[in-house]
Amino acid sequence: MSRRLYKYFTFNKDEDLDKRFHEEMTAQLCLKIKGGFLVNAQTTGLDTLYEKCDDLPTEVKNKVRFILGEVDKMAGDVGALKVKLKKTALHNLFDFVQILDSEKGEIANYKAFLQSFLDLDAELVAASLSVTEEDQSAKSYSYWTGQNSNGTYYRKIRYVFTEWIRMNFEDLIMKKIIKRKRTSSDSFSFEDKKVLYTFQDAKERDGADIDILDLYFQKYEVDHVISVADSGETELINAELMEKQKNRSKGKKSNQPHFPHQELL
Repeated sequence: MSRRLYKYFTFNKDEDLDKRFHEEMTAQLCLKIKGGFLVNAQTTGLDTLYEKCDDLPTEVKNKVRFILGEVDKMAGDVGALKVKLKKTALHNLFDFVQILDSEKGEIANYKAFLQSFLDLDAELVAASLSVTEEDQSAKSYSYWTGQNSNGTYYRKIRYVFTEWIRMNFEDLIMKKIIKRKRTSSDSFSFEDKKVLYTFQDAKERDGADIDILDLYFQKYEVDHVISVADSGETELINAELMEKQKNRSKGKKSNQPHFPHQELL
């Protein structure tokens, strides 16, 4: 998996991968995540990781696999970039993906999401051209990127990325570039099911009868009429009972309101 993303985005030939640069980059990502993005990812930190860490916590490995997997999907959708990313810029992309995940978003269109990153990166690089020499460490994205194994500087980049994602989150959803991640707070209770049973007059939207016992046997789920991915809220006005197989078949698509309690949607 990781070999493809490194070759497509950073290197040109398979022989480049044999130089082990991609393994060092992966180790730097592991180190940053293990340290909660509060550590340096420079040579001394990597040496300590190699010497004293026989294995990584499962949570760290899962996070690294997730980030590399998301970037690998971009490589699969886009193919090899005509203009390769520097290794430092690829680290920035890793951070961009991780920050979206931490902000409860997930990628819906990998090609468009990558383009959003490339556009932002180009904009920040252009802005760095006007930064004076004495202000480089304080204000220059290009300077930070060049030093981004240093925690002080990659945290500055992460701050900029976090603010950009927060400001553009709803717009990215509207453009279907990202979608909102479902969490446990997006779930309805069994009491909600019983209320909806009454609201729907014991019927599905296609007119099929709902047997109250089937609620107890978990044949029915509560569906978001306007999906969470489309910014739908977890509240009864945006909910309806739906037979489990129908709900799974519907997936993350939104429906038009149908029942009286949904009329204000």
